[in-house]
Amino acid sequence: MRKTPVGALISPTTTHSAGRVLVLNNLLDFLSIVTRFAVSRKLPNKLLIKARCDILPRHVAIYCKTVFGGYNNTCSVRHINRKRNSLLRVPLVLHNSYADQVHLENFSLVEFEKVSDATLESLTEYFDELIEEAPHLKDADVSFGDGVLTIKFGDPYGTYVINRQTPNRQIWLSSPTSGPKRYDFINGQWIYKHDGKSLQELLNNEISVIVKKDIYILPTMEIMEDGNLVDRVRILLQRDMQYYQEMQTVLREALCVRVSGGKLDFPRHASFAAIKIVMWWEAEFVIAFKRPSGLSTADLKSKSSAGLGSEDGVVKKVQPSEFILMVVDTADQLLEHLHTLIQECLDHADLTVLTATLGAAALIRNCLWCYSQQVKHAVPSGSSEKINNCYKSYHEMAEAVAERLLDLHCRLISLYILNEADSLGWHSNKSFFERERCSFVIQMWWLYMQGTRADLWESVPPKMAQRVFTGMLNESLSIIVTRFIYGRPTLARSEQFWTDAFNVLCCTGYLALAGCTESEEMIGIRSNKLPTAIRDVHAKCNELLVCLLFRGTPLEDLYQAFRNGLENLRALEPRCGPSPWLLICAPRLLGTPDLDTDLKKLPQDKAVILELNILKNQPQPNWPQLMKVISMNNHAVAKILLKTLVRRCVGFTSDQKSMTTTTVTKKHGKKETSGETNCGGFLCSESACQKLSTISGSLGLYSLSYILAISVNDPEHIIIPALKEDPNWANYLDRQQVWNQSRPPWLNALLVPLKSMTPPIVETLLNAVKTGASMYQAMSLALGCFVELHVTVPTTILRTALALNDNVPARCHPLGGSVLLQIFCAALYTAFLDVSANGQTDLRSTTAMEINVDSGPFNSHDRIATSSALAEAICSIDEDNKHTTQIDYFSQVVRESVKMTDQNPRSTELESMTRIVETYTDELLFTSAGRRSLKIVHEYLLRASDWVLKRLRDGGSNAQPDLIDFPEIPLTAKPLTHIMFHIEDTDFDQFLTNYEATNWKKVLTMPLSVSVERARSQILARPEFKNVGELSQEEREVVNSIKRLCSTVRSARFK
Repeated sequence: MRKTPVGALISPTTTHSAGRVLVLNNLLDFLSIVTRFAVSRKLPNKLLIKARCDILPRHVAIYCKTVFGGYNNTCSVRHINRKRNSLLRVPLVLHNSYADQVHLENFSLVEFEKVSDATLESLTEYFDELIEEAPHLKDADVSFGDGVLTIKFGDPYGTYVINRQTPNRQIWLSSPTSGPKRYDFINGQWIYKHDGKSLQELLNNEISVIVKKDIYILPTMEIMEDGNLVDRVRILLQRDMQYYQEMQTVLREALCVRVSGGKLDFPRHASFAAIKIVMWWEAEFVIAFKRPSGLSTADLKSKSSAGLGSEDGVVKKVQPSEFILMVVDTADQLLEHLHTLIQECLDHADLTVLTATLGAAALIRNCLWCYSQQVKHAVPSGSSEKINNCYKSYHEMAEAVAERLLDLHCRLISLYILNEADSLGWHSNKSFFERERCSFVIQMWWLYMQGTRADLWESVPPKMAQRVFTGMLNESLSIIVTRFIYGRPTLARSEQFWTDAFNVLCCTGYLALAGCTESEEMIGIRSNKLPTAIRDVHAKCNELLVCLLFRGTPLEDLYQAFRNGLENLRALEPRCGPSPWLLICAPRLLGTPDLDTDLKKLPQDKAVILELNILKNQPQPNWPQLMKVISMNNHAVAKILLKTLVRRCVGFTSDQKSMTTTTVTKKHGKKETSGETNCGGFLCSESACQKLSTISGSLGLYSLSYILAISVNDPEHIIIPALKEDPNWANYLDRQQVWNQSRPPWLNALLVPLKSMTPPIVETLLNAVKTGASMYQAMSLALGCFVELHVTVPTTILRTALALNDNVPARCHPLGGSVLLQIFCAALYTAFLDVSANGQTDLRSTTAMEINVDSGPFNSHDRIATSSALAEAICSIDEDNKHTTQIDYFSQVVRESVKMTDQNPRSTELESMTRIVETYTDELLFTSAGRRSLKIVHEYLLRASDWVLKRLRDGGSNAQPDLIDFPEIPLTAKPLTHIMFHIEDTDFDQFLTNYEATNWKKVLTMPLSVSVERARSQILARPEFKNVGELSQEEREVVNSIKRLCSTVRSARFK
């Protein structure tokens, strides 16, 4: 691939702005994309074409003997709104043919009406929005009907009338500025033949004057679903390239936030062409294999296949081998197209186009991988090998583009960010900025790295973005650390020199959070198992720390450290704990404001702080890591959040459906979603993806309670203390509350795992009553079902129920004296209510059995009536001590079952193991309630992370106010000025202001694995040794003593 010219390198923000300027300059010239295509190689060779030409171009006619038509392509016009900085799409219909012009006789009435109606409707929508944004057009109005579009702008602008003339197959325009004009549909545009200008061009020029801003009508890339797949892809790519050549950008669309990332590392955005091709592939896959591929949702597949499944009433059939050939052929076309775009954008350092093509390559790569897994046993090995080779090609392209993106950022940092003459003038005898601040270079590097991280997180596949960012950090550290190691500053610049070095280590500590995936990587333990880039970062930071300590420590402190001889210095001992540079320069990441030199193993209270810091800096949610953070240090984070949420939700109750589903209603044919909405991206599903704009305390409590109920093995010390923050918590477990469907969030969460157990019990009891069983027998049967089916309930739920039973106060009277039975009966009661609300009455039997209960007679063949009767009977299952023996037996069986699982003495130790955490995570991800709960808790924890970290650092010693409204506020970035002048929340020049207060003696007692030769060379490179005349008498004596010590072959002690 080509090397990017040095002069073409610009920052991401500048590139984006330059691209916008270029677009705005070319919009008036670029009015539409006229596509002319040659006859496809897939067409029959016997095409008899008859052409007749006259002087006027309208007399040109083309006749084809074979039944073959052009493509009818529904396109859209994209309007750039300067006021809102947004793009408005207005659909237009373009009719493309293999001929250059369409003769009037061949332009059928149906085609004309379809094209003209779409044009007029699109203009109607656009002018409606345009007038709303023009406050000076108070009397303006837009109306459309019967093929006539009227735009009244009022005085002094006049009225525009655009109407359809069906006999002439034309659109007529009446303009108060330019007069009447007649437009013919030629090459996908409405053209005025006398001057060759389009209708869109005239409207752009004249309406821009009226609305007092530039308007632009541009066609986008949408293609109808007709014709051969290979031909459609070829046409699509040609139009995409034309669009890029005119606009110097490509259209792109977002993918569903649920799909982005993951193990396959799906992109966040991809080019429009790649998304369209995947949609076509998915439709063809369903036709060929009669089953979905597993990539897209059912709605997307049905929509895509609707236009491809049949043409003119003929069902389309595709053989699996033909599908593989079509996919390989079209993928090769797209690969060549992407290669061309990548070459162009690298020549111009266009990051916007580069990331769009990178997303396209990643999307196609994952799609091909999915197909290769699905068809490996359904097609011959040769066809499977072809699609595997195609997958490898896209994988190589995606990795190569990522490398070029990394290379571009690294060169930009080295050539522009890390070069500033005054900051690097270490040989100057004048202090930098009067010794009041550090250099600009390090500050700009810190700012650029954070801005680039935010851009990468939004534009590049998450895992790839993390690799690129880690590579940027590693490469930039190579330059910075080399400068410090070989730099020889003057005495006047030495203070700035060491301030910069310290700031580099502090910044690296916070930047490395985004490159690491776990705390072990961050602290640098077991370096042989670390990723290469992370290992290199630790090595460079340790070298920079050695340089800082031996060349920046005050002479008096250095002299005291060397009193016992250079060979006896503790810094020469092998390192056996976390990386010293992290402990010295970024101790707040571990929750320790003071340096701990004897730290050999990271304790759990500090590890959870570091793990939470890593979690909040990841480009995508990491569910096992979230579960790890929740469970670390005896569930410290979970306890803090759970107690706070219980206090916030005192007295709050709701039904279970409001906590587990999103309400979607239909009104006047339109869907209305209350609470949460879909992201609307490609591959998005209504049932699996919602945007979390706000998170209420009740929703957070429900989700966290569900996760803890599934994963906590010690509810007695984790869940129960938090519930007691609500003084009325036990009231919800009283026998009088079985029927109450409005429950606190934590109780709703406990009942959700029981939902899968209730359907067979419901059917068993309904059938029993239908065959003549009494209510007494039905309740006895229900208790027997509880005994047999309790093994299907997670053991943690049973353990939590038993813990609740052991802690209920005397005022609480659950069913049968057992909270366990209360919870089971409440879940069964809800199940019967659902059957009663949604069931259908079955009265086909001629005989009906009447059963007398307290509520009156009912028909046992009526499911609704029977369900209601059984639900009422459940509320009094323990009356008159009818089932006391069975209830006691049920409680005994459950207790023995739970006790058997508690016999493992290593259960507490195993609970924190990575495999156990991953097992709990998988168990949650297999259910919709678990997936939703993980997502909500992750989002809630991110928004409350600063508050939680403060509580963890304090360790409960200082009382902190409860978190009130912060999680309900969307995540917002810190102001630019704060980012620029602070490292996290600490002033950027902290080392400069606290240089004398630094505990250098304690720092020099840390094992650093430094050799004697390395220590001696760094000490001799101090600026004081070259400027002895500028020192005081005492300092000169210290310098001479240290110099003699380092100059001898084997040092002796100071006397």
